[in-house]
Formats: sequence, C-alpha cells, structure tokens
Amino acid sequence: DDIKKAMLADTFRTGKESTAYTGDISATPIKNGQEKKGLAYRISIDTWEQKCAIFDYITNYSSHVEVIDGIELSFALLAELAESTELWIIKQWLSGYGIKLFLRLPIVGRKRAIAYCNQYLTDEMLHLTDGFYCGNLDMLQYLLIRLKNAGIDLKNKEIVADYSLYTSNHGAVAFLKQYGVTGLVASYELNRYEWKDLIVS
Repeated sequence: DDIKKAMLADTFRTGKESTAYTGDISATPIKNGQEKKGLAYRISIDTWEQKCAIFDYITNYSSHVEVIDGIELSFALLAELAESTELWIIKQWLSGYGIKLFLRLPIVGRKRAIAYCNQYLTDEMLHLTDGFYCGNLDMLQYLLIRLKNAGIDLKNKEIVADYSLYTSNHGAVAFLKQYGVTGLVASYELNRYEWKDLIVS
C-alpha cells in the first residue's frame, strides 16, 4: 500500500504515470499524531490552475494524503494572495489534512526580488505559513530580517535552501545551518556518495 501511495503521489507530482517505484519507504512522516510509513512529498504550485487540481486531488484521495508533507506556493502568486484572504483559507484547509504550507521566495536579481517582496509579502503571510524556500543568500538574509521585524521566532518556521543555493557538501550545509536553514533541496546532479554526505550533515 505504501508503494502504491508513493507511486500515486509521484504520478501526480510529475504528470506522468508511474509504473515502478524503487525508493526507500522506511521514512515515517507523522500525520494527525500518528506515524504512517511512506515517502513524504512536497508539491510545488506555480499557477492557480495547479492549485485547483492539487486541492481537488487532496479532497478526492484523502486516504493517500499522508504522503504529502507540504505544499509550496510560488512567489508568482504573492500579488494575488496579498489582496485577499485566500492564504488564510488555504492554510486552514491544509491544516485539516496535516499538510504544511510553504512560500517559495523569488531568486531573481536582488533589488528586483526584494522590491517585489516588500510590495506583496505581508507580515500576515510570514505568520501564516509554516516555512519558506530561499534560492539565494540575499533572499535568505532578507527573510531573516523580515521575520525578526515581525517578531517571529525562527524555531517556529522551517527555512529550506532551494536547489539554486549551493548545497553540495557538508561545509555548505554547516554554513547555512548557522543562518537558520533547517532543510535543503539537493541537486539531482549529485551522486549517491554526495547524497550520503548531505544526509549525514
């Protein structure tokens, strides 16, 4: 059953039918206070169409939801979220399924990205979300300042180094940990030994 659920989540994530699954299913993500075996996935949402499709999936296949650990909303959606109560609604709805809500911050040029966040990333968003994905050091620094100014304890948020940040060895991981980073998206270019090095780090 765990393999079938992981295959289903993989199919949903990639848009292609999964005919085989060889991943390690020994992980035990915790949902609703209970441990359930299965790989934990996070699904990235870049458009409102994707959001509707993913939420429809969660609603209709709730028995498989334990494999979904979190939903990442793209920074491209911030402008619309800032002008409505949609984020609060999304947060409450996902919480009912034990799914975390993340915001993926922009990784474009420093001035442009920060100006965009200053305009659309509200303190309410910072409080509502469970964590953030940062793609460069400038954005990480900006996020830490915003969280501090909003009176938010870093212990209550998960900060993830996105794939565009250099995270290919234990030295990079140790450096990022000093700045509150609690997770990372590893590059698919790494070999199994480099993966092991990151996991140990």
